[in-house]
Amino acid sequence: MYGSQRLGYFEDEVFMGRKCIGKWCNVLTPVLPMFPSTLSNSVGVMFGKKRYELGDWLGNVRVVINDRKTPINIGSATVGYKAQVVNVNDYYSYGSTINERTYDYSSTKFRFAFNGKELDNEVYGFGNFQDYGARMYNTRLGRFISPDPLIVGQKKYAWLSGYQFASNRPIDGIDMDGLEYATFWIYIQKNKVVKINITTDYQLKDKNTLGPGVQYNYITINEKNPYKIEKFEMKFERNRYGIYQGERNPKIPEIGGDPNNLKDTYILPPIDEADANAMQHDKDYDKYNLRGFSGVMDARSSKANEDYIKRAETIIEKYKKGDKDYITGKPVTKEAADAAKFGMKWFKIAESLKNIPKVETPKQ
Repeated sequence: MYGSQRLGYFEDEVFMGRKCIGKWCNVLTPVLPMFPSTLSNSVGVMFGKKRYELGDWLGNVRVVINDRKTPINIGSATVGYKAQVVNVNDYYSYGSTINERTYDYSSTKFRFAFNGKELDNEVYGFGNFQDYGARMYNTRLGRFISPDPLIVGQKKYAWLSGYQFASNRPIDGIDMDGLEYATFWIYIQKNKVVKINITTDYQLKDKNTLGPGVQYNYITINEKNPYKIEKFEMKFERNRYGIYQGERNPKIPEIGGDPNNLKDTYILPPIDEADANAMQHDKDYDKYNLRGFSGVMDARSSKANEDYIKRAETIIEKYKKGDKDYITGKPVTKEAADAAKFGMKWFKIAESLKNIPKVETPKQ
């Protein structure tokens, strides 16, 4: 469940019973009202399944409550209600849970904890391992199990260890999981791709971001120990606009294939309507295996170019009127309109050149 950030989650989607009426809302299991005449007013829902998290200044999940209110009674009168607490957490400095101050009042443990990140309890036990999206974190060591690509790949922050957490300032610092628009984490073992993970940050919230583009991290792991990294390589590609406008579209290898055999992928969603226009244009080119300048000037690309121009004109008109971008749900930005105008300009030139009659060379 999300507002401007994650608020919690719904525990399951099993049969939810009936909506309780009046005092029946305070019970955990579905209860049929005593009077059949009220059945027509009930709908399918059950209280107690939604989990809402309460965090501190670092985003650590400290208390979890559900949507089931508990009455406060004085005598026979109900004077108010209180939240039902499901989970309470406290942490050591680097995120390991303090067992004596951690409580679970439900059969299922809450999925998120320190820094608001999701737990992976299958590796080192409950609360000791977390998924930060870009890397995995060991809360007992206070260290990531793989190096920071900003330190190792870009040679930044030489005074810090590549495995450190939040610059070793856990009291007032957090570690972000976002990188660029998108980051492909390509894991290689025995010269074959064994796994590909993707992290995205379309709002570029991370202060260390390289900016709009796609980053490729190649992690070669030990043949016998999958947690031991033998080699780490990084490459950053910036397209003309967004993910798909330009000649540097995302390319990744196949799982089980050669890591050097890259193919176009459309797995990443476009950042806005102008980017979606470019993505559709690329897909139209793929039908005829068209590439580069020769593809633009190929007669078979004319339909794709003309369709791009029509969609670009719509985007530009939306910007002028202040209408919404169908991808973002917000008004079309000037950047999106400029990107659409740029592409439209060059495809119009290409189509005009195709229509120039060929001049035959006179025979000698």
